[in-house]
Amino acid sequence: MANRTPEWEAEILRTMHLLASAPLPHTADDREGAARWETFHRQFHFALVSACGSAWRLQFWNTLTDHSERYRKLRLVTASPDSSISRDIRAEHEAIALAVINGDAEHALGLMDSHLGKTETVVTELLASMAIEGGETA
Repeated sequence: MANRTPEWEAEILRTMHLLASAPLPHTADDREGAARWETFHRQFHFALVSACGSAWRLQFWNTLTDHSERYRKLRLVTASPDSSISRDIRAEHEAIALAVINGDAEHALGLMDSHLGKTETVVTELLASMAIEGGETA
């Protein structure tokens, strides 16, 4: 946020709009919808960090995102689990974008931490339920 420009803010708003226009798939059969949503999701999150001014950090971000993407994709192409948490992913993204655009770093970081934590919880529950269905034990 320290390197903000009007163009950076506009890119966050543009990618937020595209992400909001792509419904989150609700069935395992909607692989095209899942791929579309994931593309817009990645673009949005990249826009948030893109003004950091460090090619190395952006490369590292892309590497971490590549590794985490496989777990999000699992969620997007698997029937929705009965999660212990309720989410409104669109509202989460909008709140993060608003905090970033407003330059409220502390609030933005808290929202991002919560957002990532909720994703981690949902994926962990999904993997656990798949292990139980597959007859595996911990």
